[in-house]
Amino acid sequence: MGYQETYLKMNNKKNFTKMVDFIKSCGSEVFEERCSGPVEIITLNKTIETACGTFRKGQQFIYLVGERYHQRCAENFFEDIENVPQGLIDNSQFIFTEYFPSDDMFENNEVTKICTHAEFPFDDIVTSEMVMQLEKDLEDDYKKEHEMLCPICSGTACNEIPNGTGGLEDCNFYCSCGWEENQTEMGGR
Repeated sequence: MGYQETYLKMNNKKNFTKMVDFIKSCGSEVFEERCSGPVEIITLNKTIETACGTFRKGQQFIYLVGERYHQRCAENFFEDIENVPQGLIDNSQFIFTEYFPSDDMFENNEVTKICTHAEFPFDDIVTSEMVMQLEKDLEDDYKKEHEMLCPICSGTACNEIPNGTGGLEDCNFYCSCGWEENQTEMGGR
């Protein structure tokens, strides 16, 4: 497939920390075996404009290097890894280095001071309690986004439905009692 460098971005700081913790819980060996994985955490010191949009000062990325196949999307990145929280997959974005001012971020960074580089913290200890807390936090986040109390029967209403391809897609909230959210009544969510 070939060599690639990629910036892995999460939609918010909370998810970024969860992604780092989950990758650490997998262990560096998993990524070494597939010749592709995280090597640094990059934090922007300045807002930058890229072909993929504007990234604000303070934005963090996990910098990935190695085999291109595993850097195309979250599904490829976590291929053959069990119990990957769906919230991490849904809230991640993989951006190839060609879309960034990488020369200024690496070779010229002493002059441009665009970002700060830190080695990916695989050596930090991840306890089973930390992994269980991560899983609980991600499950709670998922419930906040995709579940609500049904106003008719007080059961659980959901806003995802099987799409026939083994995945789920968003829809109006609905409940097994027959209640369905009316988007206009709810303000268009």
